[in-house]
Amino acid sequence: EMRTRPLPRGGRQEVAPSKVLHLRNTPKDVTKGEIDKLFGEEFGPCVKIVVLPGKPQALVELTTVDKAKRALVRFEQGRVPQIR
Repeated sequence: EMRTRPLPRGGRQEVAPSKVLHLRNTPKDVTKGEIDKLFGEEFGPCVKIVVLPGKPQALVELTTVDKAKRALVRFEQGRVPQIR
């Protein structure tokens, strides 16, 4: 199922589902281990985790698009992920 994202000059663009999730509002000093534990308990191990230095953001790649979609739905349904 396609999702849309906003474009810089207005409008929206359809994008295909991805195995990569963009996390926002993370603690600035979050560790890869904390993120791996958060996702690993329910969605399996993370393939790759990139913590953006000095920003409260990270990128997480899961093993399949299906697992990424399930994680997205799970967190959109009100279960706020708690790292600490």
